[in-house]
Amino acid sequence: MKTYKGLLLIIVLFLAMQNVNAQIYSTTTGGNWEDTTSWIGYKVPGALDSAIIQGPITLYFDAASLHDLFISEGGSLLDGWVSSFTVTGNVWVNGNVNCPSVSDFKIGGDLHLNGNWKANLLFTGTENHFLSTTPTSVFDPYTHLLALESKIIAASDLYLRGSGNIVAKEIDLTAGYSMHLFKVRLGQDYYYINGGLRTKVIGGKNTIYFNEEGLVYTDQYYFEYCDLQDVTLQGKLFFGAGVRLLGEVINADTLKTAVGVGNWVVEVLGNLTNNGNIEDGSLKFTFHNNFTNNGVFSVPVITFLGTNDHQIITTPGNWIKFTSTFLAEEGKIIAESDLYLRGNGAGVHLVAKEIDLTLGHTLYLQDLRVGKSAAIKTKINGGGNSIYLRGGIYSYYENCDLYDVNLRGYSVFTGNSVDFYGEVVNLDTLTHSNSAITLNSYGNFTNHGRMSNYLNMNIYGNLTNDSNYAAISTNLVGLHDQNIFLPTNKPLNSMATNFRSELVGTVYQWQKNGDNITNATTNQLTFNSSLTENEYGMYQCIVDGVPSRKIFVGQSAPAAFEIYDVVITNLNSTQTKIEWKTTVPSSGFIFYAENDTTNGYPLEAMEQTGNFLVHSLTLENLIKGSTYYFIIDQNDSVGNNIRSIPFKFVSGELVGIKENENMPTEFSLAQNYPNPFNPETSIRYSLVSSQNVSLKVFDALGNEVAELVNEYRQPGTYKIDFSAAALKLSSGVYFYVIKTDNDFLTRKMLLMK
Repeated sequence: MKTYKGLLLIIVLFLAMQNVNAQIYSTTTGGNWEDTTSWIGYKVPGALDSAIIQGPITLYFDAASLHDLFISEGGSLLDGWVSSFTVTGNVWVNGNVNCPSVSDFKIGGDLHLNGNWKANLLFTGTENHFLSTTPTSVFDPYTHLLALESKIIAASDLYLRGSGNIVAKEIDLTAGYSMHLFKVRLGQDYYYINGGLRTKVIGGKNTIYFNEEGLVYTDQYYFEYCDLQDVTLQGKLFFGAGVRLLGEVINADTLKTAVGVGNWVVEVLGNLTNNGNIEDGSLKFTFHNNFTNNGVFSVPVITFLGTNDHQIITTPGNWIKFTSTFLAEEGKIIAESDLYLRGNGAGVHLVAKEIDLTLGHTLYLQDLRVGKSAAIKTKINGGGNSIYLRGGIYSYYENCDLYDVNLRGYSVFTGNSVDFYGEVVNLDTLTHSNSAITLNSYGNFTNHGRMSNYLNMNIYGNLTNDSNYAAISTNLVGLHDQNIFLPTNKPLNSMATNFRSELVGTVYQWQKNGDNITNATTNQLTFNSSLTENEYGMYQCIVDGVPSRKIFVGQSAPAAFEIYDVVITNLNSTQTKIEWKTTVPSSGFIFYAENDTTNGYPLEAMEQTGNFLVHSLTLENLIKGSTYYFIIDQNDSVGNNIRSIPFKFVSGELVGIKENENMPTEFSLAQNYPNPFNPETSIRYSLVSSQNVSLKVFDALGNEVAELVNEYRQPGTYKIDFSAAALKLSSGVYFYVIKTDNDFLTRKMLLMK
């Protein structure tokens, strides 16, 4: 603190430059304001004068007014019966102001407080007001500090204490200062209701300290009808009605509701980070943007508003708790970390338009209901990641869509409005609430855990089971080919398994491996006991002579029906031998033509009776020197038909022609075989031109687990073997990705141990 003489000299020089009538000094003994003997020169300061108070001056002078005011260390301004006091310029206080009876101590300029203040304060006009205090000064605005039309700019850290209200158009801390509030209220309902004025604090990422001195924790002093922008909140904070958070707001300590049970709503228009403790039964939060929780957060209602995405971050163990509702009906919730969401039991709902886990995070849910029957349908897009649901009978899914998720924990379902899409995997327990329900799987469903026998499963994609599967009924009702993958020792324990034809007609005949099944002449083939290895095979319904989709039951997917390793050998001038292989046993023809294919392939050679994996035919009576074009036509045992790409050769040229001399016509990546696999599988790909090739395997989280190819390769078709044994991979979905200089392709495969 400056010395009296030094500061007095500065003030005198400053006042000398002002357009004022006089600088009038009080005596050091003081007296009453209106008494001329209280002033050196016997003149009471007027409206154009500046007063320098060196002793105790008592205000017994109504509506006093002057230009500037300086109160020295030994000076003081004391309460009398004056109703108002006006300083049109600036005020410096090194001593004391103790005027609680003054209805308004009006200041038109700045206030710099190095001493003590107890008086109602009104900043007048529309110009900015600079305010400074010191840590040792006592600044008590008594019933109010008002700046209804102007901005208060902090020229130091601000220290305010007392029992009044602070209402300002704006308080600016952006010069790098903090604001310390103790036993005051920031904002007031009166000025909002009667003039729409919210007290706005622009923090500039600085701190508001509230009741931090460790005294009695009271809710009589709080924030209401105020906007807090870019601030850190520290201390014991209470919020009343009308509080809004803008920009980046951090709660670093304790936040509760103000006096009374008002069910106040905190509106977060910016982003909120909670590093402290927000635990209150009456305070509700409405978010328009993002929320990060690193501490304790427990409130009745959490609402996300707006059609924009909302990013949520939670750190392990720091649950976002709500005792009534978590609602996000318009925008998407994006998990930027593992999410921890928790209710408190019966009647607590999580309802969201979409929760997105595709960035590789897990959703932990406890003591709540996912979805609500009377609300919008809740969608969770898992991206191959997990949802853990815990909490017993009060935690379950209803009226929701689950996409590409791994279900962990105790997954309970209720109602008939839960649907699966993409790849859904049960890894723990899947059961019902209190009555039999129906689940619709519009993608592929895999069971690695335990299932309740009070479920009805409608399967539109593939079904894989390698654990304890149980259901009332399992209905394969897809429109395209479907697969049921079952290990020999893991039956499908369904009281009824139904294969339904997607075709409608009058005459139905179900077949297994191409043979008619006795008494299977309706649109549905039913198995009234567990589905085991005895039912392995390919099923199809012939409807009015038209074959339906195929349903395969077995340990792994049937091999992709392909023709490969074609070899052409001219035996002599009139005979050419064609050799090839197929991935499944088959037989058929070679159709060929001489010189051109304008009329198709009019000539043919037929294989001998039977189905083979290795094939050979010799074309006879050829004309030496002629160019021949041919295709290979094959049929397997259940009627699948494929044809090769066209090949050509010149008869009589005594050379062998390999398949890779007839180049692929497109870049392709075939489905691995077998699939599911354990532990080995093969992957084929084709290149139409010379390329740098990368072929890698990734797990469901996007982590690379193997690199199979990384080199420059010529055009052709290649087969790569992949083994999961040495890598010690666990069961689950994996992705294999091929990249070239110009393109890339991705496919899924399933490791099932």
